Amino acid sequence: MLGLVLGLGPMSHNPSGQPRLSLAKGSVAGLDPRVRCVVEASTSLDNWSTVGVAIIENSANRITADYTLPFDGVFMRLSVTMDP
Repeated sequence: MLGLVLGLGPMSHNPSGQPRLSLAKGSVAGLDPRVRCVVEASTSLDNWSTVGVAIIENSANRITADYTLPFDGVFMRLSVTMDP
């Protein structure tokens, strides 16, 4: 299913200096209302949550999110599910 959602590379510039995840959505996923995209963050790769994640754009074509909390190192990922 990720192949339907991912488009271009995951990194884009954020003028604030905070980490940003920005991904193009594939045309099928962008038009299917059952597809749910959630950006999560982790400082350990063990525990993931949406705390500190601010969605900047979640359109049919793109999802962009910034990490807004102070950080020494943070990882961000896209979680994709499909409702029945």
